[in-house]
Amino acid sequence: MQQKSDISETALLDACRILFGTKIDLSSQFLSYLQPAGAKSAYREKAKKNHPDLFVDCAPGIRRQQSELFQEIHGAYKLLASYLDHRHRVSPPPSRPVAREESPPNDARPPRTAAGVPRHLPRHPLEFGLFLYYRGVIAYPDLIAALLWQRRQRPNLGAIAKRWGWLDEQKIQTTLQHRGFCNRFGTRAVELGFLTGIQLQALLRYQQTLHKKFGQYFVEEGILNSAEIDRLAEDLNKHNLGIAASNRYRSAATVGKPPFRTR
Repeated sequence: MQQKSDISETALLDACRILFGTKIDLSSQFLSYLQPAGAKSAYREKAKKNHPDLFVDCAPGIRRQQSELFQEIHGAYKLLASYLDHRHRVSPPPSRPVAREESPPNDARPPRTAAGVPRHLPRHPLEFGLFLYYRGVIAYPDLIAALLWQRRQRPNLGAIAKRWGWLDEQKIQTTLQHRGFCNRFGTRAVELGFLTGIQLQALLRYQQTLHKKFGQYFVEEGILNSAEIDRLAEDLNKHNLGIAASNRYRSAATVGKPPFRTR
């Protein structure tokens, strides 16, 4: 099986684009949220619609084209499955309950819902969406829906760059049509010389500020209320701080120094 280190992020995002379509704004964050069940579900749906057996009565050229497309879909899924399997083996979920300090008191636990099943929290820092997923507050489809909702709330880089006078409509269209090393708009614009690296970073930082808060999606959908969001955000902060402290302790122990100063 191919190792994760042998698979470039560009190849992984291309595979995601084949399975999930071109309308989804794919990124490293999407890959971090992607789970085997989600990849398998997308693959099955795509394969069902494009299986060569559905085109046996078509012209030879169409049959050949569909056969190649099906092989491409299958190859994309195998690539993602290999990556996800390796990620799981390198950083599997804990097989035992988490330490006492990471388990909130019973009255602080979010209620179990039909959408999610509480899981053991991984022993590494989490972003808010994954924290809700592992706590059983939301199901995986809710996680992806919230991520895509958040991305739809912000204007695209081309619109921002045009408003700032860095790109015009012709350059935006040229960038969209450009087939370069990367599929992201900003990187394509830099490859074409329309933007500098500094300009791209400024655009990305500004675009990030236009995000609605991730938890707002669940409030608008009636899944959680604002008080529950605040409490879960506090729980997440405690989890991440605990992991950071544990990592500092292990790092200090490795070099033979005490992790904290003593008087």
